[in-house]
Amino acid sequence: MFSRLGFAALLLAFAACSSKDAEPLIEYPPLGAVEEDDAGTTGGPKPGAPDASTGAPVPIVGKKILDGSVFFRGNTTDGHLVFDLDADLVVLPDGATTPTVIVKDYDPGFDSMVVRGRFVAAWLGEAPGAVPLTLWSKTGGAQAALLPLVNRESLYPKQSADEFAYGVPGLSGLRRDLWATKVGGGAGAKIVTGLHTGAFEEQCRAAITYVGADLLVSGCPNNGSTPEIALYAVDGSGAKKTILASSAPGIFLNRARTHALVQTTTASSLRPLAGVGAAVALDGPVRQAVFSADDSKV
Repeated sequence: MFSRLGFAALLLAFAACSSKDAEPLIEYPPLGAVEEDDAGTTGGPKPGAPDASTGAPVPIVGKKILDGSVFFRGNTTDGHLVFDLDADLVVLPDGATTPTVIVKDYDPGFDSMVVRGRFVAAWLGEAPGAVPLTLWSKTGGAQAALLPLVNRESLYPKQSADEFAYGVPGLSGLRRDLWATKVGGGAGAKIVTGLHTGAFEEQCRAAITYVGADLLVSGCPNNGSTPEIALYAVDGSGAKKTILASSAPGIFLNRARTHALVQTTTASSLRPLAGVGAAVALDGPVRQAVFSADDSKV
């Protein structure tokens, strides 16, 4: 039922220079998405695929919607396109014909941005650490300098919702405090204090994601050096459930987000994230794990 898969280890950046020290867990693609041809049936030739009868590519027929130099950045989970248009960072909302400017004169040499969940986030200026957060969502629109002193790229959105967690500087350059809020909710509530960045402390490498109404955090919290995996209430009331104490980096969620494969330095196990249930022991540490479409195998 279980198998182990390999992958390349993530490269950690120095805490004083980057916020790529806390990784959002990778999302699974939506289930049940099947490509259809123009007649509404599946299995037809895809645009750009060779014509089986002639061997020639099938012409791609499109419609021009914008003028200017475009560099595609990504798309939000609710279907909006994000790209550079000439010198500006913009979003084209689904169904719109005119893009919305998020950042005027965006400079990739100094500014940084991410597209995660329903959000487009940008951090502007030369400072390498925490700077004000500029945020766009369909619900809230473009909001410049929405939150002060947010660590670069530290945005952890809830799946299919206008809620997110973010990191702010802690007591030292190696620590971050995690906060959670929603569109229109201001700064929100502090969820975790003193989460280690993982720089120089591999066992403290953090991973952060939403599970239902709670925030799942893996790493070394409370300005300590003992790693754990726990669920936290987003109202700031603290940890609700410890999934695994003395954990090692590497946590893999099933598609339904009801169970997670977690591990120590010597063993791995599959554990329920809510309610009660027995852990299923595996034969050793896991470097990568992927669940099947129905979550029956990993």
